[in-house]
Amino acid sequence: MIEDDLFKFAWCRRNNLTFDDYVEELKKLAVPEDWGDSNKILKNYLSFTYRYMARAQNTTGENYIVENSEKKIACFNTGLFSVYYEPIYAYFRENHVIRSHSPKWFLVGFKVASDYELNDFENLPNRMNYFKNASDLVFDYRLDVRVNVPHILGDEENMKRLPDNMQSLDRVALMQRLSGAVDIAKKMASSNYSIAVPQFYQGSLQLLLPIYFSDSGKPDLALAVNKRNNIYSGRTCLTYEMAYNNARLICKPDSTWLKPY
Repeated sequence: MIEDDLFKFAWCRRNNLTFDDYVEELKKLAVPEDWGDSNKILKNYLSFTYRYMARAQNTTGENYIVENSEKKIACFNTGLFSVYYEPIYAYFRENHVIRSHSPKWFLVGFKVASDYELNDFENLPNRMNYFKNASDLVFDYRLDVRVNVPHILGDEENMKRLPDNMQSLDRVALMQRLSGAVDIAKKMASSNYSIAVPQFYQGSLQLLLPIYFSDSGKPDLALAVNKRNNIYSGRTCLTYEMAYNNARLICKPDSTWLKPY
C-alpha cells in the first residue's frame, strides 16, 4: 500500500529548500497560471492530486506512482504541462536518512518528459483520471435538478458558508432566498451548459452551479450536484475557495464565474 499523504510518502524539504520553494519551482516550469496568494491553490492542487492518485492505485492497481527499484527512484505525473506542453513529473530519490517514521523518498524536484532523469523509467505514469465518461463533465439540461434545501440549511457546515448578512435570517426567509438562488442557477445552466463546472470532491465527480444572493458579480456559494439515475441531486454548498480548489484538480476552469480567488 502506498502512503496517500504526500508528506509521509516523501520529504518535501531539504537543505535550504522548503515545500514553498518546490511549489515555486513547479509554478515556474508550468504554463503560466494564477495560483493565488503564496501559491495556495497550487499547494492544494499538488497534495490532493497525489492523494487521489495514491488512493486510486491502492484500490485499482493503476500505476499512477511509478518506482524503479534498481535505480531507487520514483515519479508521478503532476497533471500540469510546461510551456512546450510536455507533461511535468514530480521526481523522487530514495531517502537515506533513517529516522522513526521516515518517508521512503525525498522530493528532488520536477522534470519534463524529455529530461534525461526520466529515461530510467520504461513507462512514465499517466495523469490522474477523475472520470470514466466524458459526458459526465457536461451539464445535461434535459435532466431534472433536485435540490434538498432543508438538508442544506439543516447542515451546520453548510450554514457556516452562507454570507454574514444571511446568518441572522429566520428559516423561512433563508429557504426563500436559497430556493430562489437555486432556481436561477438551474436556468443559467440550462441556457448554457458550460456554466456547470466539473469538480472532484470526496472521491466523486460532481458539477458546480453558481449561487448568487446579490448582484455583486461573484457567486456567494457553489452548489454541488451529483448525477445519479438520470437526476441531478444537490445536497451541499461549497465556498468559492473550496469550489475552485476542487475544480482545478480536473483542469483549469474555463468559466465565466469560477476564477482564482
